[in-house]
Amino acid sequence: MPQTRSTSRSSSLTHAAAADAVIPADAWRDDEALYVQFDLPGMDRSRIELTVERDTLTLTADR
Repeated sequence: MPQTRSTSRSSSLTHAAAADAVIPADAWRDDEALYVQFDLPGMDRSRIELTVERDTLTLTADR
């Protein structure tokens, strides 16, 4: 099956103690899944948490 790819270069994420932050991201889907790739230079993968609640994907990361 052909892969459908749509790209969003910015996703707005809210930091609990500050104003909105913008993190560059790509998103695409195929018949099997939705894929999201974030640009988080210098971040350790073990410090990144993704959660989904209802229709909201939340990314939390600590340096």
